Amino acid sequence: TVDPIHVLITSGACFRLNCVGVADVLEFESRKSLQDMMAEDLVKLARVALSLGTRAVITSKNMDEALLIVKANYSNELCNAVLALLSGKFSAAGMFAVLADRVADELETALACADS
Repeated sequence: TVDPIHVLITSGACFRLNCVGVADVLEFESRKSLQDMMAEDLVKLARVALSLGTRAVITSKNMDEALLIVKANYSNELCNAVLALLSGKFSAAGMFAVLADRVADELETALACADS
């Protein structure tokens, strides 16, 4: 499962996710379908994004406040992506489609830095 306790913030804006597939492997015979598990992970990914953006643990009590903080400090693209993920009606493919341009720009910048 995707959870803030599995996030290691390294340097600056870099972070690493750890042990995110362990529960899925251990419970491979669960009654949940793959689609249900993916939808649940995407909602949890949105909570992790909110936690990283606000530097606080997100609960149902402080979710609205966290969303306001993210809206005030980050792009509309990120806010819309987080809201879509929180809705539970967003697929991984939909997420990639929304963020494809941003990912391509970041990859290009990282490769340019590595080449210098």
